[in-house]
Amino acid sequence: MAFDLFAAHAETWIVSLLVTLVLGPILFYLCGPWAYRRSDILDSFDDDGIRRYLNLFHPAVPHTDFKKFYDARFGRRWYVAPTIVLVALTTTAGLWVTRSALVWVHMLTATAGTLPATATLALAGAYMWVVGDLTSRWRFRDLSPVDIWWDCWRLVVAVPIGYGVGALLTASVAPSVAFLVGAFPTQQILTILRRLGRRQLNLGADTDENAESQLERLQGIDTRIAERFAEEGFTTIVQLAYSDSVELTMRCASFSFSFVIDCQSQALAWIYFGDKLSALTMWSLRGAQEILNLVSELDDRKTKGLATKTVEAAAKVVGVEAEAFERTLREIAEDPYTEFLNEVWADTGIV
Repeated sequence: MAFDLFAAHAETWIVSLLVTLVLGPILFYLCGPWAYRRSDILDSFDDDGIRRYLNLFHPAVPHTDFKKFYDARFGRRWYVAPTIVLVALTTTAGLWVTRSALVWVHMLTATAGTLPATATLALAGAYMWVVGDLTSRWRFRDLSPVDIWWDCWRLVVAVPIGYGVGALLTASVAPSVAFLVGAFPTQQILTILRRLGRRQLNLGADTDENAESQLERLQGIDTRIAERFAEEGFTTIVQLAYSDSVELTMRCASFSFSFVIDCQSQALAWIYFGDKLSALTMWSLRGAQEILNLVSELDDRKTKGLATKTVEAAAKVVGVEAEAFERTLREIAEDPYTEFLNEVWADTGIV
């Protein structure tokens, strides 16, 4: 009796479950991690921090309501359009795949619109990857509207890629390979297709093949974090140093605001010292914020003596005269971006 009821409405039940699995992680993310991230950033700014931020990155914006400005640029409304499109694509693909699968198990009679095995499995593989991607991004608090658009793209191109790869193989293994290719991560698919294309056309290897990211020279940035920055278009230390801290935190949503500020602080100092910056860490000159603190101590009579000794010792490590080294420190300390990072870091209450 129960199975008969299920069989009578199998398509509706299955497609509803498929849509729920896609929609669930997005809704839970917006109700939880997104709200936490918003509070983390907004609570990091006092009035002076807001003024510095807007003057530095958005000088045309009036210093009125920072919350309205934040919500206009990064609010939940930006998730609406890609989510609607993803639900529509999931429903469409789900109906096709479900109908085809039900025909295979003889719960439905073959009708027009039934997909062949290669197309069905390609869509199934892409759907599996999309659900896994959304769930992991929800777990790691790293879901942006662009990520949802990429998931839409995966469902759209699943069948063409499945047939394209399957055409290179025998008919018996083409459906299985289409499923496996559909389940590959997006960036890996793009990388594999690009590299295969370049090699087939004798264009040489990718310039990024086996290349180490420059960002990995900063403390706390490993290959995975560098790749996450690269996904958002930040591949050099100079780019990172002068980027919008708030926007970067929202685009790399798994990174805390404090972590982004710390990376930018190191990047500002690395511009001047390069790889010698790591040698200055033992002298408490890990980044631009620490350098600003040292310069402040140099200008204070009570702490000038100790600060001067630090400058002289650190200058020997770098291999320059103390006077020249101090001038470089002051250039870094007086950079508006350094002053902004120091202001916001103080607002977070981290000492």
